[in-house]
Amino acid sequence: MGKYPKHVAEPSISLILPGGELEAPIRKLFSSVGIRFRKLRDFWSFKQDNWRVVFDGFPGLSSGLILPAVDVADVMRIWRACAFDMAITSRNASKRSLSHSGHWENYDVWPGLDLSAFSGKKKRAQVACEIIYNRVGMRERPGAQDIAYRLQDVLANALHRNGG
Repeated sequence: MGKYPKHVAEPSISLILPGGELEAPIRKLFSSVGIRFRKLRDFWSFKQDNWRVVFDGFPGLSSGLILPAVDVADVMRIWRACAFDMAITSRNASKRSLSHSGHWENYDVWPGLDLSAFSGKKKRAQVACEIIYNRVGMRERPGAQDIAYRLQDVLANALHRNGG
């Protein structure tokens, strides 16, 4: 994990699970590597086959990402690839959605980045990658592009396994 100034909390990860059967092993896994886990209740509606991944710990930013039926290994890969280095904006943009070009547009729609809204696993992963890479200040961070590409691969693989 990266080092943080004292005023910046180390990022944590929160999950809304599609069912209760995985909660205990995920808690155990995350706590074993020092990741704080908190279950979000009544936060956003979500489909039964989706996990909502929320990264916290960035000043002024809260972020969310819906991944279709991603397994624990994918969540851990995503965490290692990006959670200590970046955030994916969605909760702060409650009345925004993504256009197919990957830019935020002001539409009064359901909040959050739902990758299932885009056709094709490559396009969905690419959009997520663009959002990460184009965050304010992201381009100047060392290794940002490489991390974004790694996350894109993780997303594409997860979507492929789940019929995306």
